[in-house]
Amino acid sequence: GDLLVVSGPLGASAAGLMLLRDPALADHHAEAGALVQAHRRPAPMVDHGMHLAEAGATAMIDISDGLLLDADRLARASGLRADIDLDAIPRPPGLDAVAGAAGMDPALLAATGGEDYHLLAAIPPGTGLEPHLVVVGRMAEGTPGVRALRDGADATPSRLGWEHRRP
Repeated sequence: GDLLVVSGPLGASAAGLMLLRDPALADHHAEAGALVQAHRRPAPMVDHGMHLAEAGATAMIDISDGLLLDADRLARASGLRADIDLDAIPRPPGLDAVAGAAGMDPALLAATGGEDYHLLAAIPPGTGLEPHLVVVGRMAEGTPGVRALRDGADATPSRLGWEHRRP
């Protein structure tokens, strides 16, 4: 029943990497520089993590390998299922345009891209939310792991995020 919150918009680093690999994607995207900068200089959310711990977070992980993969890790370690609403994931300015130019679903890019270093935390319902926190899902009973939802239907992709040992 805990809410799953993230500490900020996701996918900036993944979009920045796409722009570095294919500069043509930057055509007509004013936010391209900020996305590339997000990839080159990620900023860990140490202060946010300390505040979330003090506020009563029951579990927390940094989103270094993608929201869905790191939510899967958090859920399995907790023996629960993490339900993530793809349409609730906050995205930075410019991500939708870059994803669209690359023929990708912006919500899935935000959910599976890594190296943003924002935090995913489980917090009890009723915990006061800081303005930068966004509810993206909930912990639930069920088979441990992650489930990505869109309009209530399972939309979990086969690739959850960056897997270090995967070719």
